[in-house]
Amino acid sequence: MLTTGTAAAETRLPPITVTAPAQAGRVLPPQTVVTQDELVDRQPRSLADVLRGVAGVTVRANSRGETVARIRGAEERQTQVFLDGAPLAVPWDGRVDLGLLPAGLIGDVRITKGAAPIEFGTNTVAGVVDFQTRQSAQGSFAHAEAGSLGSGSASVVLAERIGAIEATLAAGGITRDADPLAGPLPFSQASRSRRTNSDLDAASFFAGLGTEQGDLRLRASLLHLTAKRGIAPESDRPAEAGTRFWRYPDIALTQATLNLGLTLSDHAELRATGWHQDFSQRIAQYRSVSYAALRRTQDDDDSTTGGRITLAHRLGPLDLRWAASAQSSTHRQVETDFPSAIAGPRLRYRQNLYSAGVEADAQLAQGIRATLGAAYDAVDNPLTGDKPRQPSLGA
Repeated sequence: MLTTGTAAAETRLPPITVTAPAQAGRVLPPQTVVTQDELVDRQPRSLADVLRGVAGVTVRANSRGETVARIRGAEERQTQVFLDGAPLAVPWDGRVDLGLLPAGLIGDVRITKGAAPIEFGTNTVAGVVDFQTRQSAQGSFAHAEAGSLGSGSASVVLAERIGAIEATLAAGGITRDADPLAGPLPFSQASRSRRTNSDLDAASFFAGLGTEQGDLRLRASLLHLTAKRGIAPESDRPAEAGTRFWRYPDIALTQATLNLGLTLSDHAELRATGWHQDFSQRIAQYRSVSYAALRRTQDDDDSTTGGRITLAHRLGPLDLRWAASAQSSTHRQVETDFPSAIAGPRLRYRQNLYSAGVEADAQLAQGIRATLGAAYDAVDNPLTGDKPRQPSLGA
């Protein structure tokens, strides 16, 4: 294993992501912060490893091989994952595979357990995992390691301040030939030491530029990820019981994020973030554990655009935070059966999410404060593929 870093710069641009800062007097749900020093001590390989060992957080692989996080045992779709203020999950299934992204990119992470503050928007009933990328004050970083069964990871992060520009460039990769196996399994598992069809290759690139001009702060970033991997078959049942023999030969995610912060006065601040995500994957379904004959392929293509704006200000004895967000996501899907290799229809699905609300902090008595809030969420599904139309919902 090799790890290097540079000394931190004396100045650092303040973060401008539209999340929930721990302001004095604000009543927040329980939070855990994993600092840069803790990350250096633990040397995690992936974002999933960053969360392992955090109290109240469970990290596991689901039936599709995705490594997902659950807070306090809640369903993973109700745990929203952010990177620099923008949600990472693909809206089609509400999940993001945390095992594909290297941990070297991250400067720190804040985990909110329970119903999250209003700035985080929808799908945060269980909590929020808020990853922040490395800044120049945290220095540049390089890390490489290798292990048995072809496992290895590497990250290189250059985080520097050049005049008025805060720049971050990062590249990383994760690989393995197979997951280790502690003992024999009864079905679809020939080796006693290597889990069948559990290989992984992933590579990522990140670039971010930020600046501060008077009361205005701006930051733009781009993340690109490519991966391919196998999904270990269920080995507690015979193939005749419907075991899935799947591989993901092509996964790609690209996300662009723009953050803005504007100080309006000593007690008022405007923050905004916008994001666009493109995601694609191919699911290859095979007929047997030999992974030689295809049964079906499914090609998915998703595009998502969203934005969020918050205004924090003081009004008499109250500290108010107004928040509004909107997101539109389109999913396209084509299935092809084999051996005929005839593609089915191209199905299109679309979901629009809207959220607006306000929170207020108030001093009730000496040493007693309260945070009260109200919000309205709405969803619209204008395209439903081959499924029946659904009514719009709001609450």
